[in-house]
Amino acid sequence: MAYLRLSPRKENEERFGLDAQRTQIRDWAKARGVKVVAWFEDVDVSGTTAWDARPGLQEALAALRSLDAGVLVTAKRDRLARDVRVMGRIKDQLDKHRAVFLSADGMGGSSAQASPGEWFAGHVIDGVSQIEHAQIKERTRAALAVKIDRGEMTGKPPYGYRAVPHPDRKNKRGHPLLLLEPHEDEQRVIAFAIHLHEMYSLRQVAEKLTEMGLRSRAGTPFSHVQVGKMIRRAEAKS
Repeated sequence: MAYLRLSPRKENEERFGLDAQRTQIRDWAKARGVKVVAWFEDVDVSGTTAWDARPGLQEALAALRSLDAGVLVTAKRDRLARDVRVMGRIKDQLDKHRAVFLSADGMGGSSAQASPGEWFAGHVIDGVSQIEHAQIKERTRAALAVKIDRGEMTGKPPYGYRAVPHPDRKNKRGHPLLLLEPHEDEQRVIAFAIHLHEMYSLRQVAEKLTEMGLRSRAGTPFSHVQVGKMIRRAEAKS
């Protein structure tokens, strides 16, 4: 089985996007005569997110037993986790299912039977990934501080809202501060999704929205991850 993860930062979409990950895993499987029986993914999920807060990974772990699959493969090791503790807990879950983890790029998989050398190499890779993640966050934080000072948007408004200039307030550079105001059409979609979720799972809600011709802001079908985020955000504000 294959697991794909796309972080909230998509600056390297061509190299690390879902299509690139699928291609790498397919090439790996073809070279070894391996059949990938199922694909699971988490979108807009950080590598430091716990396994039980990732819908796609939870489904993958549950399917290991139901599909009688013994291997979970990712394009790169850091697609599974970019935190040593998170990786350790995911490994515990894999061990419970008597499954192993493999990385298509060959940079260290894991199993309960790993040799001391293999265990150490994997631990080093996880540590480096964690440091890289922290450095990326620090660079992002510095860049955001500059944008905030200029009164610029620091990211896309969440689904259901749009950014508008504040009529009165400006920053010290004279740029209008930005406010979020509800987007009526998108708010109706969110309200409908909340209603559907009273009867259906997040994945089923996403399918229902797609069947009705409703699309995300990017014009693509809603994923269960997107649906879950917008429902949780709306419930947190209520």
